[in-house]
Amino acid sequence: MNIRDIKWVVKSFNELTSRELYKILHVRQEVFVLELQGYYQDIDYQDQKALHLLGFVKTELVAYTRIFPQNIIFSKSASFGRFLVVKEYRKEGVGHELMEQTFQVVEGLFEANSIEIEAQLYLKVFYEKYGFIMTGNSFINAGIPHIIMKKDL
Repeated sequence: MNIRDIKWVVKSFNELTSRELYKILHVRQEVFVLELQGYYQDIDYQDQKALHLLGFVKTELVAYTRIFPQNIIFSKSASFGRFLVVKEYRKEGVGHELMEQTFQVVEGLFEANSIEIEAQLYLKVFYEKYGFIMTGNSFINAGIPHIIMKKDL
Protein backbone atom coordinates (compact mmCIF):
# COMPACT_ATOMS: atom_id res chain seq x y z
CA MET A 1 0.00 0.00 0.00
CA ASN A 2 1.23 3.45 -0.88
CA ILE A 3 0.27 6.50 1.20
CA ARG A 4 -0.77 8.12 -2.08
CA ASP A 5 -3.49 5.46 -2.39
CA ILE A 6 -5.37 7.10 0.49
CA LYS A 7 -8.12 9.52 -0.43
CA TRP A 8 -8.67 12.08 2.33
CA VAL A 9 -12.10 13.59 2.87
CA VAL A 10 -13.22 16.23 5.39
CA LYS A 11 -16.92 16.51 6.18
CA SER A 12 -19.17 18.06 8.78
CA PHE A 13 -21.57 15.71 10.55
CA ASN A 14 -24.45 16.78 8.31
CA GLU A 15 -22.40 16.08 5.19
CA LEU A 16 -21.67 12.48 6.16
CA THR A 17 -23.67 9.85 4.34
CA SER A 18 -25.33 7.16 6.42
CA ARG A 19 -22.84 4.66 4.94
CA GLU A 20 -19.86 6.84 5.99
CA LEU A 21 -21.25 7.33 9.48
CA TYR A 22 -21.78 3.58 9.82
CA LYS A 23 -18.16 2.94 8.75
CA ILE A 24 -16.91 5.54 11.26
CA LEU A 25 -18.85 4.00 14.13
CA HIS A 26 -17.74 0.52 13.07
CA VAL A 27 -13.99 1.32 13.06
CA ARG A 28 -14.23 3.32 16.29
CA GLN A 29 -15.88 0.38 18.02
CA GLU A 30 -13.41 -2.04 16.45
CA VAL A 31 -10.35 -0.09 17.66
CA PHE A 32 -11.37 1.55 20.93
CA VAL A 33 -13.88 -0.92 22.35
CA LEU A 34 -12.87 -4.36 21.04
CA GLU A 35 -9.13 -4.00 20.41
CA LEU A 36 -8.25 -1.70 23.32
CA GLN A 37 -11.04 -3.02 25.55
CA GLY A 38 -12.06 0.52 26.46
CA TYR A 39 -15.66 0.24 27.48
CA TYR A 40 -17.22 3.67 27.20
CA GLN A 41 -20.07 5.56 25.55
CA ASP A 42 -18.62 6.24 22.09
CA ILE A 43 -21.71 7.99 20.79
CA ASP A 44 -21.40 11.14 22.90
CA TYR A 45 -23.20 13.85 20.90
CA GLN A 46 -19.86 15.48 20.08
CA ASP A 47 -19.82 14.19 16.50
CA GLN A 48 -22.32 16.86 15.51
CA LYS A 49 -19.86 19.58 16.59
CA ALA A 50 -16.83 18.10 14.81
CA LEU A 51 -15.31 17.95 11.39
CA HIS A 52 -14.62 14.37 10.36
CA LEU A 53 -11.39 13.49 8.58
CA LEU A 54 -11.68 10.18 6.79
CA GLY A 55 -8.94 8.28 4.95
CA PHE A 56 -10.14 5.76 2.38
CA VAL A 57 -8.37 3.13 0.33
CA LYS A 58 -10.94 2.51 -2.38
CA THR A 59 -14.13 2.20 -0.29
CA GLU A 60 -12.45 0.95 2.92
CA LEU A 61 -12.12 3.43 5.79
CA VAL A 62 -8.55 2.97 7.02
CA ALA A 63 -7.93 6.14 9.06
CA TYR A 64 -10.12 8.58 10.91
CA THR A 65 -10.24 11.40 13.42
CA ARG A 66 -12.77 14.00 14.47
CA ILE A 67 -11.55 17.58 14.76
CA PHE A 68 -12.97 20.39 16.89
CA PRO A 69 -12.53 24.15 16.76
CA GLN A 70 -11.62 25.95 19.98
CA ASN A 71 -14.33 26.39 22.62
CA ILE A 72 -15.81 22.91 22.10
CA ILE A 73 -13.50 20.51 23.96
CA PHE A 74 -10.88 23.00 25.20
CA SER A 75 -11.69 26.68 25.65
CA LYS A 76 -8.59 28.16 24.01
CA SER A 77 -7.44 25.35 21.73
CA ALA A 78 -8.63 23.30 18.81
CA SER A 79 -8.71 19.58 19.48
CA PHE A 80 -9.04 16.20 17.84
CA GLY A 81 -9.96 12.78 19.09
CA ARG A 82 -10.95 9.26 18.13
CA PHE A 83 -7.66 9.33 16.18
CA LEU A 84 -7.22 5.89 14.64
CA VAL A 85 -5.69 3.75 11.94
CA VAL A 86 -7.20 0.31 11.40
CA LYS A 87 -4.89 -2.52 12.37
CA GLU A 88 -4.06 -3.71 8.85
CA TYR A 89 -2.68 -0.28 7.88
CA ARG A 90 -0.50 0.45 10.90
CA LYS A 91 3.27 0.53 10.55
CA GLU A 92 2.91 1.90 7.00
CA GLY A 93 3.03 5.61 7.81
CA VAL A 94 -0.74 6.07 7.74
CA GLY A 95 -0.82 7.48 11.28
CA HIS A 96 1.79 10.07 10.37
CA GLU A 97 -0.15 11.05 7.26
CA LEU A 98 -3.35 11.28 9.32
CA MET A 99 -1.54 13.65 11.71
CA GLU A 100 -0.34 15.84 8.82
CA GLN A 101 -3.84 15.93 7.34
CA THR A 102 -5.24 16.85 10.78
CA PHE A 103 -2.83 19.79 11.07
CA GLN A 104 -3.83 20.98 7.59
CA VAL A 105 -7.51 20.97 8.58
CA VAL A 106 -6.89 22.82 11.86
CA GLU A 107 -4.59 25.41 10.33
CA GLY A 108 -6.77 25.87 7.24
CA LEU A 109 -10.21 26.09 8.82
CA PHE A 110 -9.81 27.25 12.41
CA GLU A 111 -8.32 30.34 14.04
CA ALA A 112 -6.74 28.44 16.90
CA ASN A 113 -3.28 29.20 18.28
CA SER A 114 -2.89 25.72 19.74
CA ILE A 115 -4.19 22.16 19.74
CA GLU A 116 -4.94 20.22 22.94
CA ILE A 117 -5.74 16.54 23.07
CA GLU A 118 -6.55 13.79 25.53
CA ALA A 119 -3.94 11.27 24.41
CA GLN A 120 -3.61 7.67 25.43
CA LEU A 121 -0.48 7.53 27.57
CA TYR A 122 1.16 4.80 25.48
CA LEU A 123 1.06 7.16 22.45
CA LYS A 124 2.92 9.99 24.23
CA VAL A 125 6.12 9.54 22.19
CA PHE A 126 4.14 9.50 18.92
CA TYR A 127 2.52 12.86 19.73
CA GLU A 128 5.81 14.33 21.01
CA LYS A 129 7.24 13.80 17.51
CA TYR A 130 4.73 16.43 16.37
CA GLY A 131 5.53 18.97 19.06
CA PHE A 132 2.89 18.02 21.63
CA ILE A 133 3.90 18.48 25.28
CA MET A 134 2.29 16.78 28.27
CA THR A 135 0.56 19.41 30.41
CA GLY A 136 -0.65 17.54 33.49
CA ASN A 137 -0.92 14.28 35.35
CA SER A 138 -2.19 11.08 33.81
CA PHE A 139 -5.79 10.03 34.36
CA ILE A 140 -7.95 7.03 33.52
CA ASN A 141 -10.55 7.34 30.77
CA ALA A 142 -12.51 4.23 29.75
CA GLY A 143 -10.05 2.12 31.72
CA ILE A 144 -7.08 3.42 29.70
CA PRO A 145 -4.39 5.82 31.04
CA HIS A 146 -4.58 9.21 29.27
CA ILE A 147 -2.75 12.54 29.44
CA ILE A 148 -3.52 16.06 28.25
CA MET A 149 -1.05 17.24 25.61
CA LYS A 150 -0.75 20.62 23.91
CA LYS A 151 0.93 21.93 20.78
CA ASP A 152 1.28 25.61 19.92
CA LEU A 153 0.66 26.49 16.29
